[in-house]
Amino acid sequence: MADFDALTMELEEKIRREEWRIYSRRVCEGAYNPKNAGELDNPDGK
Repeated sequence: MADFDALTMELEEKIRREEWRIYSRRVCEGAYNPKNAGELDNPDGK
């Protein structure tokens, strides 16, 4: 299982580096640290 975990971490790092190469810093930071995520206290559907 350790080999699988290492492979997963390596792939995630490669993907993240590729994202930072393609997209702007602002886009990547917004994707990994969203400011408007979560639930509304009393959603009314309007």
